[in-house]
Amino acid sequence: MKKDNYDVGYKKPPKHTQFKPGQSGNPKGRPKKPTNMHEAIIDNLGKKIKIKNPNGKVENVYVFVALARMLIKSAIDGNKFAMQFLLEKAYYLQIIEPIAEKEEPEVDQDKKEELEKFVKELLYERTVGKNEPSQSND
Repeated sequence: MKKDNYDVGYKKPPKHTQFKPGQSGNPKGRPKKPTNMHEAIIDNLGKKIKIKNPNGKVENVYVFVALARMLIKSAIDGNKFAMQFLLEKAYYLQIIEPIAEKEEPEVDQDKKEELEKFVKELLYERTVGKNEPSQSND
């Protein structure tokens, strides 16, 4: 074994621990910073955080899961904006069915004409008034 005249010490690591030529100390490189708000939001929503669940235990969950839980709790507690947001999203994602519009009941044509005649007479009496009393006191 050949011995080199190499002093090991401060800022002089042993030769066998030094990087070989062409080898990087950080092969993946520095993480790229987000370039816009959209990327920053996506990066942070995918991270895990520690929160307490309703049982009091600490658990690791994704940020988007924690936000969804907070939004649902807020809606249940009476926040109208949270309720509206959740209902719109649920409808958009087809989780809930739209409320069917009430259909008008079918009315017999004779009854419809009779009703229209009655309404016209009633409106005429109210706006113009009766010229002749319908009952006389003779």
